[in-house]
Amino acid sequence: MNLTPDVLRATATASFLTAKQLYASAVSVKVGTFVFGIITAFFGVQWWLPILLLFLSFCADGLLMASDTRKGKGEDLLRRAEFWDGFGWAPSDRELRQAPLGHKSPDSLYFASGTIPSPTRAMENLEEQAWWSRELYQRMASGLDAALAVAVGVALLVLLLIGQGGSTGDQSVKLTIAGLNLLLSFSVLRLRLSYRRAADMARTAEQTADTLKKRYAEDPALSDMHAVRAYHAYQLGRAAAPLIPDTVYRISRTDLNTRWDRHQVNATK
Repeated sequence: MNLTPDVLRATATASFLTAKQLYASAVSVKVGTFVFGIITAFFGVQWWLPILLLFLSFCADGLLMASDTRKGKGEDLLRRAEFWDGFGWAPSDRELRQAPLGHKSPDSLYFASGTIPSPTRAMENLEEQAWWSRELYQRMASGLDAALAVAVGVALLVLLLIGQGGSTGDQSVKLTIAGLNLLLSFSVLRLRLSYRRAADMARTAEQTADTLKKRYAEDPALSDMHAVRAYHAYQLGRAAAPLIPDTVYRISRTDLNTRWDRHQVNATK
């Protein structure tokens, strides 16, 4: 298999997938911790429950740290692939030897640009990447908005029904409060805000790439440092953003591909 930017990107994607799996495992462990906490609230504390909760808490933190590590490795590989594809700057032999290259070939070419490697191509790539990122981040934020609205609405409805029923409904109240605590413990609101900030970052990167793409078309002698700074700003913002679940990407891929093609056609008119 010939080593290309797309092969390097496929390796980065595999690293991101592992990071997502580790993150999902950490969330599952946290849910288990929450469930055992509910059991404690309703049935009393057993001598072994605090030990189990402490163990699960350590496991969740360890899985989250492992997820962050894999995400960092994926980001490093992806940055190398992006500069290789956009600017034509291939990684050194030493860097490639250090990269844990996978054995799976990419399904297809990643970028739609047909321009030769140059700052112009890099900005075309960045514009496409940032457009996709913005759409996916916005969808994640909107999904969390809906989840929060439903959860809070159901909780208020349950509490209202309990109040009108004239009974204390201790267990129902406990479950409702526990459900709201679950949302808070997983920092769903903070996660939603992180996706919104990431979408704003991607929008800025998209606009910057479009502007620089036109400037490079007008002045080919323009320093490539402008393009490098734009890409670095996007890469730093992406590294700080939450991961996008693969399920969301797969569900959205056909629609976004169609919209991107339409976007490109309208941009050339």
